[in-house]
Amino acid sequence: MKVSGKLLLHTCCGPCVIYPLQVLEKKYEITAFFYNPNIFPKSEYLKRQVTMENYLEDKKIPILFAQPRETYDDFLKSVEGNEDRRCEICYHIRLETTARRAIEEGFDKISSTLLYSIYMKHKKLKEIAVDIANRYKIDFVYEDFRKGWKIGVQESLKIGMYRQKYCGCSFSLEERNQRIMEKERKKRGVKQ
Repeated sequence: MKVSGKLLLHTCCGPCVIYPLQVLEKKYEITAFFYNPNIFPKSEYLKRQVTMENYLEDKKIPILFAQPRETYDDFLKSVEGNEDRRCEICYHIRLETTARRAIEEGFDKISSTLLYSIYMKHKKLKEIAVDIANRYKIDFVYEDFRKGWKIGVQESLKIGMYRQKYCGCSFSLEERNQRIMEKERKKRGVKQ
């Protein structure tokens, strides 16, 4: 039996929606909201979008998109000079847009698949979401989806879902590339 209420679920990618959807669809009427101006490059954005659309279509979950979509350049401008706080700024941008869209579309609850990732700054993410929900006078549905991390990974691999290799922005891509190069150097015994 579902709890009354319509929930707009901010979604970042296909793999991250699997477990949260399993938990939330038992309780709420869910619509997904794909809004991620932080994803770089555009080809990566499109891969994540198509993967998400295909998965949600199979699950018969409606999906909304931000129109017009902010560009990656807009994201870069918002973090310029605050690159060390880019994740928090990114959470804020995506969750505030989700709250605004939820109100426009008549939803009474919001949540996010960002709460699933073991790589996110979970405490800061929750703090930002609660603050935004309070300001917009909308319910924020909190759940620590990280406990289902392995379930989501296994399911995404089982169905052959595209799995991205970095969070999304050019900074996280560069950090990933640096880690790979460092591993390669260590493997070859090369010191920096």
